[in-house]
Amino acid sequence: MGLSFSVLNEDQLCRFHRCRDNVAHEDSGDIKFVFDRHGIKWKCVNRRQIRGEPGKGWACAELQCQKEPKGILSHGFRWDTDCNEVVTTTDAAEVPDAPTRGAMYEPVERLGKPPPPGCSMAPLILQEPPWPQSRRKRTNAKDFL
Repeated sequence: MGLSFSVLNEDQLCRFHRCRDNVAHEDSGDIKFVFDRHGIKWKCVNRRQIRGEPGKGWACAELQCQKEPKGILSHGFRWDTDCNEVVTTTDAAEVPDAPTRGAMYEPVERLGKPPPPGCSMAPLILQEPPWPQSRRKRTNAKDFL
């Protein structure tokens, strides 16, 4: 699993249920799974991807292991333990893309800053978009009508 000597900054934590729920359900873009010096595992998402969460940096939700979503807590999913049931946030929202093996999480120190806007979320254009065949070539200003 590795070793971490840091914890998340307060501005990186999700303070409200809505933020934690949005982090849990985000499945694309800038997403990182990390652990801190207390062995707590986190899912972090670029704040620019989360509606209603202004600011720069990451929005992180604490993870735990439950027997089923919205069910009974199995264990806190700390240190190098694996979750053989369902990984959820502390609000019991299922996090389907979270790794269940403790060794798959990186130390908080590797979190870094999220990429600047437009660098990670932009789709790659593999071919030129189709243009309508009825396009006319304009020769002067009177051709607009």
